[in-house]
Amino acid sequence: MEEEEEEAANKILQVQIMPGDSEDRLYWKHSRIGDCNTKSAYKEFMKRDNPITHQDEEPPGEQSRKKEPIPQGNGCCIDAAWGEGLTGVGVFFHMPTNHNAIFIKAFSTSASSPLQAELIALQFALEVAKCLDFAGTVFLMDNATIADTIKKKDFEPDSGHWSLRPLWSQMIIDFPQDFMKVYWIPREINKMLDKLTKEARLLERANPIFDCQNISHLAYPNRMCFASALKNNFKGANCVIKHVLCF
Repeated sequence: MEEEEEEAANKILQVQIMPGDSEDRLYWKHSRIGDCNTKSAYKEFMKRDNPITHQDEEPPGEQSRKKEPIPQGNGCCIDAAWGEGLTGVGVFFHMPTNHNAIFIKAFSTSASSPLQAELIALQFALEVAKCLDFAGTVFLMDNATIADTIKKKDFEPDSGHWSLRPLWSQMIIDFPQDFMKVYWIPREINKMLDKLTKEARLLERANPIFDCQNISHLAYPNRMCFASALKNNFKGANCVIKHVLCF
């Protein structure tokens, strides 16, 4: 019992405090703004009664939302698969000017919901871009809540969901706001990463693999290889890299 209490205390102490003047308050974890009401309680009851048909944290109207205009340049597609406390993260970077690309699978145990998993995936992609000095990268994800929250750039009063606040507090310290260029894309466009995230979620005990098949990197060893750079320099706040393929 004492070990469990000590573990819980350590996890609480690791939570970064969101900068701001607002007071602490109790939050109902099953609603977006943290308030307990009849509607949110009913939805939670129905979700537990019909777990297969419920889609966690998907904002209403997302299916009919129009695709945003996306700037040209380096792009990064992001996705996450969450279940039973385990998160698989899939990330795909593409540099159209030199035709370089990277596939990355990562693993995390830090998320307690699909929405948190999506934000952890974005945090991981930003960390990779920072490590590899991919300035100006446009990040693409199918989670409208997170994409819209970043556009508002006011994370304390409008965090998208109260449970995201500790993660936002990490990210606003680690990244300048102009580094977080995030755009929403429809889920069907992001299906390429669906298989990647499900595979990554099963890699908890797997040894990491850093593989380079980029011809220019192999022919000119002095050029920076993305896989080697990540192997030697990357350290993530909530994710562990499990597989990198550079080509």
